[in-house]
Amino acid sequence: MVIGGTLFQHKDIHKYNWSAPNGHRNQINHILIDMKWRNSLQDVRVMRSADVYIDHHLLLAKVQSKLFYVKSTGTRDLSTWNKAQLRITDVHDDFCIKTENRFAPLLDEAEEMPIEDLWGNIKEVYNTVSEEVLGRKRHKAPAKWMTSSTWQLIEQRDEVHKKIQSTHSERIKERFREEYKNINKQIKQQVKKDKEQFYESKAEEAQSAANIGNMKTVYDITRELAGHSNKSVSGVRGHDGRIISDANRVAEIWTEHFKTVLNQAEPGVNLVIPATQEVLDILDPPTYICRDLRCC
Repeated sequence: MVIGGTLFQHKDIHKYNWSAPNGHRNQINHILIDMKWRNSLQDVRVMRSADVYIDHHLLLAKVQSKLFYVKSTGTRDLSTWNKAQLRITDVHDDFCIKTENRFAPLLDEAEEMPIEDLWGNIKEVYNTVSEEVLGRKRHKAPAKWMTSSTWQLIEQRDEVHKKIQSTHSERIKERFREEYKNINKQIKQQVKKDKEQFYESKAEEAQSAANIGNMKTVYDITRELAGHSNKSVSGVRGHDGRIISDANRVAEIWTEHFKTVLNQAEPGVNLVIPATQEVLDILDPPTYICRDLRCC
């Protein structure tokens, strides 16, 4: 086994991963790797910018490995802006206002400007406003029950954490740590409150749906709260032979299919089944009479 932290040269602040209460810094967390995979380890260092709310810093290892085959999981979403913020009314209005204000000076010069320069200016406007209003999209999808006020507190905590890492004075650091602790306490209280409000609203929605007999909505809410909210829509073949996977179009095709099958015209010929002319004579009595219902 090889200790990864001893193989690469870094500054001291990128080696120490724990700070004692008395101010001493130590290197107590390590990453071990088998000697066989020694060349796969590219780098080991401490990431001090990771906001994990503990007295340990995140220890990161960069490993390179050769893959024989990587299966494609579909189209990648190359967008980097947090477009989910547009669902918030205040954010949506702010985005529209700032976009219109930046587009106003371009309208006078749009006719005389080359198409390449015009497209570059339009893209620059959208990127600038998106960076200012929406921000970058997080790697993990945000929880549905978290409100915008909670995300604002999280952003404030991130800013305080950056100040802690960039300050050299222990006195100022202690003040920022106390502020960080108070904000983190507010975040925990707000998250608990948001989750309770979300569950209460879902319970009221399910109760209202049950009162009017809409059991589909009740089942959907139950699956969502249980963690099984993913709905996979299987494709169907259209009239032209192509596979259609759009949910709305699939529903229309199934509706049309059942209307065609269930609304058939009445047959023009009435079928008459004549009675049989053969008479069955049963002369022998039954050989066994069941007295117990469980045997039948």
